Amino acid sequence: MIKTIFSIICMLMSFCAIYAQNSVKFIDVRNDKIPILVDGEWEIMDHYKVLNLLEDNIYSFFGLHDKYHSALKKQMFEKTSEYSDVLLPKFHRIKENLKNTDYAILYYLYNNNNYNVDQRNFKFKISTISPDNLKLPNTFTFSNFYTTTVPNAAFELETGTSFGRPYEIRYFVTPTISEEIAVDVEDAMRIHPCPYYLLFVVNIQGLKEQRNSMGFDMPYILTKPKKIYLYNKDTEDVVVDMESVFTAPSPAPKVSPNPKGRTSTKTQKRTTIRK
Repeated sequence: MIKTIFSIICMLMSFCAIYAQNSVKFIDVRNDKIPILVDGEWEIMDHYKVLNLLEDNIYSFFGLHDKYHSALKKQMFEKTSEYSDVLLPKFHRIKENLKNTDYAILYYLYNNNNYNVDQRNFKFKISTISPDNLKLPNTFTFSNFYTTTVPNAAFELETGTSFGRPYEIRYFVTPTISEEIAVDVEDAMRIHPCPYYLLFVVNIQGLKEQRNSMGFDMPYILTKPKKIYLYNKDTEDVVVDMESVFTAPSPAPKVSPNPKGRTSTKTQKRTTIRK
């Protein structure tokens, strides 16, 4: 017991130290704000600037389209030292800084699912866009801009139809959490504002464009998590370090037998649903 308490204290101290060093920057997905390092200063931008960097769109990032509005003007500008020696290296540094920054994304847990007393964990429902918008496995979306892909052990997918329309629900499955912690989380999730969040520490990897049900190509910013925590925002404490999801074996899919006289369809499929 003493060893467990000591390890938790060490983990909290190390996490606080990370924030004290400003090495983790929060992405405000609700208000579409992200800090980006430019010439040694953190500037608050929106996800369009991230897309500009990932798409190597130097003219949009620096707002130069009006000044160099034709292919000829761009061609002439790109022969200058201002472009090749100043602007282009600066753009590459900003992009490299973006990919090397540890960002934090918070997911609000108000009114989420209760503790599973048999599995001794939570299965948190993560709101996502409609299933035809994003065809990436083990992936959650945040405000339709940012995505993160978690290990198999932390992901469950439920699919089906409702009123003739397909739906899907994506869940984040926590590792084992003690009953003492869980009862406090359950109580807090019933009240708004709730202090508990899932905190994903991620690196930005790239982007993926995919056509949605309305025929528009939607770009999604892909991130990869390196740390996942159950986080109390009020106290700024890490309540549970979920590092074990990165090493846990993938759960075996559960296949339900078909009722007699019926055949299964894709719209009736449920995958890896724990009972």
